[in-house]
Amino acid sequence: MANILERKSKKGSSFLIRISLGKDKYSGKYQYHTETFKGDKKAAGIRAKELEVQIANGELYQSKGNTLNELIESFLEMKKPHTRISTFNQYLNTLNNHLGKELGNKKTDELTPEIFDKFFSNKFKSGLSGTSIHHIYKNAKTCLNFGVDRELLKNNPLNKVIAPKRDKPELNIPSPEQVNMFVEYFKKNSDWAYYVTQIAIRTGMRRGEILGLKWSDINTDTTQIHIERNIVDVGGKLVLHRGKTKDSIRTIYTGKGLISELENWRAEQEDRCNAFYNRSLKDDDFIFHNFFSENRDYPIYNPTSFTTAWNRAQKRLDLQGIRFHDLRHFHAIQLLISGNANIKDIQNRLGHSDSKITMDTYMRYIPEDRNKKVGEFADNILQINERVIEGEILNK
Repeated sequence: MANILERKSKKGSSFLIRISLGKDKYSGKYQYHTETFKGDKKAAGIRAKELEVQIANGELYQSKGNTLNELIESFLEMKKPHTRISTFNQYLNTLNNHLGKELGNKKTDELTPEIFDKFFSNKFKSGLSGTSIHHIYKNAKTCLNFGVDRELLKNNPLNKVIAPKRDKPELNIPSPEQVNMFVEYFKKNSDWAYYVTQIAIRTGMRRGEILGLKWSDINTDTTQIHIERNIVDVGGKLVLHRGKTKDSIRTIYTGKGLISELENWRAEQEDRCNAFYNRSLKDDDFIFHNFFSENRDYPIYNPTSFTTAWNRAQKRLDLQGIRFHDLRHFHAIQLLISGNANIKDIQNRLGHSDSKITMDTYMRYIPEDRNKKVGEFADNILQINERVIEGEILNK
């Protein structure tokens, strides 16, 4: 029930309306809605009844008076137990180092679309990439949605702010000759790095996905590889994730050539397993088991160690600027150029969550002569249909 207290001043009378909202479900403290109403006592009573109806229907928003930094702190506390370490660190960086640093002291109720328009505009002016700004926007929006859900602010102002566009950087796609130089280098200098590189070239898999493979993931009869794990180095500690996204968990085909390479590698690993452990390899063993590793949980070659080996190869081959991840792009482009795979095939093979990602990344690299051939084919569609009707093609 509402309490109505009359206040008198030289400017006239006003009424303070105070209504209990019950205990806060998070703090356990009693909450109240207070409102100053100018008018007579009868009108104040009517307003009090309106407020009680709004409260009963869950339509009344009560400001908690919290700052954006307090909201960010609550959001991160909620996220930490349920989020991968690498993803949580991204939230930590974008929210604390950007959003909190510049807007953290503002009350959440004071945040407006205009404030965020200026915030993102300044980020662009500072030279930050469009992709980085897009990540800040996405994480900030998730955080503010959490605030709305917890009733720490009424509306999410970012719903009215256009998402910053990601950059479309030029990919550094190596030539077949350059890729072969890396293959030959590792063949002479590092057996395990050689096989990691072979898998990347022939499957387009990510570094962490390759190092997360077990022998049980390889079907030599059907030439299939099942991909469901991702090894990540987080601050020097190896962490095993189950796929980057649900679409990352996939089964792809490869050829007999790669299967033959893997059989050779298994034979080498079999000898080492007998020498170190006095046992045979198991299907549950990691393909890139490191017998010198002191890591009991994941005794495999470290992703960072591979990057170090790759960077060393870059310098010695004078191929600086070509990253290991560029082999993933090389794989996709070569398949598209060959005409043996379409965008949907590439999406499924690379484990992209959306074919738009695949199209935006690779379609601009298709050679012009390929598009010309499509145009010539389209120009002769009627003639092709006539030949089909006459049975020329069907009889072949």
